[in-house]
Amino acid sequence: MREHPILALPKSQMYRDMAALGLYDLAGDTLVKYEMQAYMTGVGIVEEALDQAGGDCLPQTCSEERLRLWEDILELPLRPRATLEERRATVAALLALSPGDCTPAGMEKCLAAAGITAASVAEDPLAGTLLIEVASFDPSYDSVYDCMDRAREFLPAHMAVEFEFGGPDWTAWDAQDLTWAQLDAQDLTWQQRDTGEAPAAS
Repeated sequence: MREHPILALPKSQMYRDMAALGLYDLAGDTLVKYEMQAYMTGVGIVEEALDQAGGDCLPQTCSEERLRLWEDILELPLRPRATLEERRATVAALLALSPGDCTPAGMEKCLAAAGITAASVAEDPLAGTLLIEVASFDPSYDSVYDCMDRAREFLPAHMAVEFEFGGPDWTAWDAQDLTWAQLDAQDLTWQQRDTGEAPAAS
């Protein structure tokens, strides 16, 4: 917290410089002293505004209100389960993407920025296809499909993208021979089913 200009006046460089001149009586209540206090108050307001503007320039240091604006600009979905630092890291990762990221390592960075936190990328140049094997994704997103849609915005537009997961497919789910009520009773999201997470023991 910035020091109060009236209480901090004797500690200020302005006060010391004026006192050193010996031209003014700064003891007690004088017009010069009050004028200096007014200057310091005004300068303090400007400094606070500059500090806030400087901090808001970067997602790592900006206010939560400005962070929400960054998320709106980048069309990020609301993530109530994400911590403030996780949200900052996502915005920073998206802002760091560049046209030079069209390499396997760069595409993995794009996927991480979209919420797919562990994946490998393989290219089939003859078919013009990118095969992405997803190992895990950011649990603060409601759906891995949202992450996939976001990832497609950053991956090469001239290539088809196929996502593969290690969990069960529709055939495996059908083999469970469960009714919709039984599936609902498992209380799993589709995202959890995609990754093969087992239902909680009853």
